[in-house]
Amino acid sequence: MARVDFGGIVRRVNLAFTPEARVGDHVLVHVGVVIATIDENARVFAAHLLIFPAKLYFGLRRR
Repeated sequence: MARVDFGGIVRRVNLAFTPEARVGDHVLVHVGVVIATIDENARVFAAHLLIFPAKLYFGLRRR
């Protein structure tokens, strides 16, 4: 088990599939399980894929 910071929200996650993950690594988490370690470029790309649609959706709802 490990703790992961999701932009200020800290959750416990399972490292069973990625025992190579170390403190400071960027990871992909699905339903509480770390499924991959990723580099900085992949982290930025994943963040844009997840955050942009949310910003677009909530931005449009406020109008």
